[in-house]
Amino acid sequence: MIFLAVIVAGAFGAVCRYLADGAFNRLTKFRIPAGTFIINISGSFAAGLVLGYIESYEIPTSEIWVTAILTGFLGSYTTFSTWMVQSTDLWNKRDLAGLTLNVAGQLCCGLLAAMAGIWIMGGF
Repeated sequence: MIFLAVIVAGAFGAVCRYLADGAFNRLTKFRIPAGTFIINISGSFAAGLVLGYIESYEIPTSEIWVTAILTGFLGSYTTFSTWMVQSTDLWNKRDLAGLTLNVAGQLCCGLLAAMAGIWIMGGF
């Protein structure tokens, strides 16, 4: 049953990522790939909310819905590989400012977003 939950949630996460990436990239004109940036930060925040909820209410992480949300939906919604390929593209274009902003920005903002999500749900 858990495999089916992850598959279904992953399909929804992938579709949401595709739609959000297209929308964000059409609306923004930054030197970095804004769609991936926004998706990864919002996904980190959402994961923080889920983990904070689990921590606050002592929910076992083996429950199907937790695995479906974290691994299925958020695992397919966020993307490490696309972030790295886009960062490599900035490197190849010799856009060191864009590369630094993309890598350091997503690392710092993603960490802060996850921490904020955990904190909001009463974690820590």
